[in-house]
Amino acid sequence: MFIDGGPSMLLFLATTSKSSSSSLLLLLYIAAFGLIWYFFLRPRSQKRKAQMAEARRVTVGDQCQTIGGVLGTVIAQSDTTVTLRTTTGVELEFVSSAIGRKIEPVTPEVNPDEAELPQAQISDEPTSEGEGGGAR
Repeated sequence: MFIDGGPSMLLFLATTSKSSSSSLLLLLYIAAFGLIWYFFLRPRSQKRKAQMAEARRVTVGDQCQTIGGVLGTVIAQSDTTVTLRTTTGVELEFVSSAIGRKIEPVTPEVNPDEAELPQAQISDEPTSEGEGGGAR
C-alpha cells in the first residue's frame, strides 16, 4: 500500500486519526445524554406521572385542588368529569384531567409527653398522713 512512507502516508494517518476521534467524541456525547436522561429526566417524568395518577384517584367526599387553584369537595364524578362544590356553595364541573392534587385532611398529632393528663383533685380534707396531705 504505502511502501515509501512519504506524504501520502501522513495524509492517511491524519484522516484515520481524525475520524476515530470524531467517532469517540460522538460516543461521549451519546453517553453523556444517556446519563443525563437516566439520572435527571427519567425520575422527574416518573414522579410527574405518579402525581397525576394519584390526583385522578379522587372519590366523592374528597377535597381537591384543580390545576387552576380552585379548592372544593367532590360531589359527583363520572369517567370524564368531576363536579366540585366550593366553600361558598358554588358547584363547578371540571374535566377529570383538571384535578391537580388531592388534599389530605390534616389531623393534629398528639405527642404523648405533651398530652393533657387529668388534673388531680385537691381537697381541703385531711388525709391519713396528717393535716394538709401530701408527702413531706
